[in-house]
Amino acid sequence: MGANSETVERYENTDYDIIDFEGFDNETGLDYNIIPNIVHLLYLNTTNVSFYQAVNIYSIFLNQNPDKIYMHCDNCSFHGHYWNQINSIIELKRKLVIHKIPFHDTIFGQKYGWVHHHRSDVWRLMILMNYGGIYLDNDVYVVNNLDKYRKYEIAVSWDSDEDGIGVQTLIAHRNARFLKAHFDKYRTNYTASIWYYNAGYAPAHILLTQRNLAHAVKIKFGTHNLVTELYKQYWPEWKNLDTIHLLINHRHYQDAQSPIKEFNETNIQNYQYTYGEMCRTILQRIKPYL
Repeated sequence: MGANSETVERYENTDYDIIDFEGFDNETGLDYNIIPNIVHLLYLNTTNVSFYQAVNIYSIFLNQNPDKIYMHCDNCSFHGHYWNQINSIIELKRKLVIHKIPFHDTIFGQKYGWVHHHRSDVWRLMILMNYGGIYLDNDVYVVNNLDKYRKYEIAVSWDSDEDGIGVQTLIAHRNARFLKAHFDKYRTNYTASIWYYNAGYAPAHILLTQRNLAHAVKIKFGTHNLVTELYKQYWPEWKNLDTIHLLINHRHYQDAQSPIKEFNETNIQNYQYTYGEMCRTILQRIKPYL
């Protein structure tokens, strides 16, 4: 399997133990960090680590330099060329923690409508409520260090009042009030038939009336649709974001004309669009570690 394995339920560090956030100012935050520098990735129904996932892990290692990178998984038998490559980097391997989580297909006794999507939506909340830290979808690339968001109770991607929040990047204290309020929506108002309602729009409704519960990050988390900018043109502004959701699993219909159906370390070398530069930048920097 590689990396380290553990079954701890919480990240025990009393330096970050704030119990009550009543009256906390999420506009300015504090002048010191209250969120641990640990990154959480969620791997459900997948064991073969892809090229893009490896590049994203390298971006976390190089640009965030977290204390730990937790890989939460239901089947943790990771394998493949890129998994072997990841484990060949001693400094990175020491930071990786494999954490097995149980499969479940209900939430508060209610069957998931979109089992794969809704299960991951719930797990990211439970992970953050247990550990705190930085949650990233495994198709999120870290562009710049995220420490500036660790001084807030929680930082979420929310571009406008008309949008749902983007849950692909979440940075939270484990006792953040917004996490609890969002999770409770699954108890009181779970809508099984709509893919993104529970993850994005239900929590946005909370913020519309209680804006003080979270620090809203506009644009910088790159959770909006950037398919054109990443895969159909060269877009130098990518360097100004802090994270970018790659929408890799949506390329098959949003970028259907591309001759490259799956990226790898060979075909990325001459890929002329933005994502090519992003990958080459990371691969060049990780090379001394290999």
